[in-house]
Amino acid sequence: MGQARKAYAMRIHLNSIVGLLVVIACSLSGWSKFSTSTSWAGDGNTNRSGTMNHDRGNRDWSNDAVLDWNAVLLQACANDYDPAVVSPPDQRGPERTARAFAIVHVAIFDAVNSVDGSFTPYLAAIKAAPGASIDAAVAQAGHDTLIALYPHQKALFDSALAQSLDGIPSWQSRRGVEVGKASAANILAARANDGSMESMSYTPIRLPGYHRVDPLHPTQGYLNPMWGRVIPFTMTSSEQFLAPDFVGENPVSRFAWLNSDEYTAAFLEVKAFGAKNSSVRTADQTEIGIFWSYDGSPRLGTPPRLYNQIARVIANQMDNSEVENARLFALINLAMGDAGISCWYCKYEYQFWRPIIGIRNAASTGNPATVADRNWEPLGAQADNGSGTNFTPSFPSYTSGHASFGSALFQVLRRYYGTDEIPFRFQSDEFNGVTQDDTGKVRPRRTRCYFNMTQAEKENHDSRIYLGVHWRFDQHWGLVEGQALGNFVIDNYLLPR
Repeated sequence: MGQARKAYAMRIHLNSIVGLLVVIACSLSGWSKFSTSTSWAGDGNTNRSGTMNHDRGNRDWSNDAVLDWNAVLLQACANDYDPAVVSPPDQRGPERTARAFAIVHVAIFDAVNSVDGSFTPYLAAIKAAPGASIDAAVAQAGHDTLIALYPHQKALFDSALAQSLDGIPSWQSRRGVEVGKASAANILAARANDGSMESMSYTPIRLPGYHRVDPLHPTQGYLNPMWGRVIPFTMTSSEQFLAPDFVGENPVSRFAWLNSDEYTAAFLEVKAFGAKNSSVRTADQTEIGIFWSYDGSPRLGTPPRLYNQIARVIANQMDNSEVENARLFALINLAMGDAGISCWYCKYEYQFWRPIIGIRNAASTGNPATVADRNWEPLGAQADNGSGTNFTPSFPSYTSGHASFGSALFQVLRRYYGTDEIPFRFQSDEFNGVTQDDTGKVRPRRTRCYFNMTQAEKENHDSRIYLGVHWRFDQHWGLVEGQALGNFVIDNYLLPR
C-alpha cells in the first residue's frame, strides 16, 4: 500500500473514532430523543448541512465550493415545495428531485475533474486553461444547472454565484467559469430528451391487490406513471435491478399472493404498527416514522434532500477534500437518480396497493387471517407546514422509494469509505424546532444517533411501516434495489485514473 493510501486509511479510521465518541456522548446525554442543543458543524441543519436562511439569501460560505452549492441545491428543493416561493413545484416528486440532484452534481463533478483530472469523467473532460479556479467552475456549473431545473428561483442562484466568485482573482475566475458553463451545458444537453417531460395516463385496476388513490385524499391522482421509462443515468435499462414479481403478475396470481403467509405477516404488522392511533407503536417508533418522512412539505422537500443532508454530515465528519466531495456527491446522486427510475418502473409495473387500501378492502382477498377495517387510517406521510393533512403517497407501494433512495446512499457511502462503521448523529428537518405538524403544532428539536450506517438504514426502512404507508416487503426489496445500484455506480463510474 502506498503512502497516500495509508494516510487516507488512517484519516478514515481517526475520523470514525471521532464520530464514535460524538455518538457515545449523544447517547449518554439522551440527545437521541430529547436534544435541545444547538447544531454543530456535522448536524443536518447548519449551513454546512444544506439549510440556508429562509430569506433565501444571506449565508456564510464554507471553504468547500461543492458543499456550498450542494447547500444551494438543498435550499432550492426546500423552496420548490413552498407555495410562497414556487407553485406548482418545478421538480415535483422524489423521482424528479433525484434527477435534478444528479444533473447538478454531475455538472459539478465534471467541472472539478476537468481541472483536477483525477478520475474518469461522467460525460467528457473539458479543456481547462491553466490556473482555472475550481471554485469558480463549481459555482458556474451549479448555477447554470439550477437555473435550468428551478427557473423560478433564478434570483437565489444569481446571488449565490456572485458570492461564490467574490474574492477569486478575475483571470482565474474567468477560466473556471468557462469550464463550469461547458460542464453544465454538456449534462443539460445529454438529459434534454431523456423522457422526463413525457406524460402518461394511468387507469387503476379495480381488483384486489392493485393500487388506487388514498380514500382520505381522493383527488390526489397518480404521480408520474411514466417515470420508469426515463432514460437512466447509469443503468443499462430501467429493468436492470427490477425487484422480483412475487406479488403476482396477473389478478389470479395476485389473489394467491394475498393469501400467502408473507403477505399476511406484512398486513398484520403494518395494521398494528402503522395505525394513526396505534396502541403498540412506541413513542420512539413514532419519532422514527416522522423523522425520516420528508414527503414533499414546504421547506422540507423530498427524500433525496434528506439523504444529501446525511451525506453532508458524513463528508464533514470524514474531512473530505473538495475534489473528494465532488466525486462522492456525484456518485450518491447518480445512484439515487437511477433509484428513482428503477423504483418507479417497479411501482407501475406491479401496481401493488398501499396499506390503507389493503386493510380497508381485506374482505375482498379471501384471506381469513387479514381482517378488514373499513375505518383504518395510517399515521401517514407527514403533511407539514400548512400543506394539508397526513396522507398516503399518490403512487403504488412496491418497491419503496425511501428504501431504494436511502439504500443507494448508504451503499455508496459504505463502498466509498470502505466501512459501514461510521458513527454519526443527525437532526432531521422534521424535528428542527420550526416545522409544524398537520395540526399546526411546532415539533421540538430531535437529534438521533447512529453507531453505523446499517442502523440508520434500518430506521429509514422501518419508518415507512411506522407511518402506515408501506409493507415490509416493499422495504426489503427497495433495500436490495438501492444497494445493487450503489454497487453498480461505484464500480463503473467516476473511477480513479
